[in-house]
Amino acid sequence: MKHQTLAPALDQKVSEILDSVRSVFVERGFDGASMQDLARGAKMSAGNFYRYFGSKAALVAAMVERDLETVRLEFKTIIASPNPRAALLETLERRLTGDHPSHQDPLWSEIEATAARRPEIGALLHSMELEVVGYLIEVMGRIANTTNEDATRRFSSHAGLLLMLVRGASLQFCGNTSPAMNLDPQKTTKLALRMADVILSDVADGASVQNLPKV
Repeated sequence: MKHQTLAPALDQKVSEILDSVRSVFVERGFDGASMQDLARGAKMSAGNFYRYFGSKAALVAAMVERDLETVRLEFKTIIASPNPRAALLETLERRLTGDHPSHQDPLWSEIEATAARRPEIGALLHSMELEVVGYLIEVMGRIANTTNEDATRRFSSHAGLLLMLVRGASLQFCGNTSPAMNLDPQKTTKLALRMADVILSDVADGASVQNLPKV
């Protein structure tokens, strides 16, 4: 599968800058944080900061690419596993608990909110989601013991639904759910993982959306 690169390879200095501006984005929001604010957060002059990033969108692109690098390594391990279904479920559990770097990260909640207002950010997230769905389809092909082409035809909806499920469950850790919902994070995580297992059971059974019973 061919993977799209959203930003140049990140060197150590760029990674340090990304780490230092996270709190600025979270505190002030994408629209509220100026490039000067971000430069101060990185303890750099504005001129030097612009040498690395010419816009806030470029910063977000680098953040997306860095997270994708982690995702790529995770899926490489999952796909190579003798039991990709179990490996995927274990990875999802880490993503939904405190055992993963993305846990309780309000930055992604802010980026997703910005994507609804800024087409350039929306396009970045869309590209990221397409790549993740592609990986999920590849894993599902391994689970169903079929080709990637056949898995794409049969399991694209399964992969999209699984991504939506995990994203939705992750929102609870960022304080991005209505208080009226009164969600219990531990119970929500367990339920999300159970539903993920149901989706993967469907894949293992070789079901397609066209063959599912009507409700």
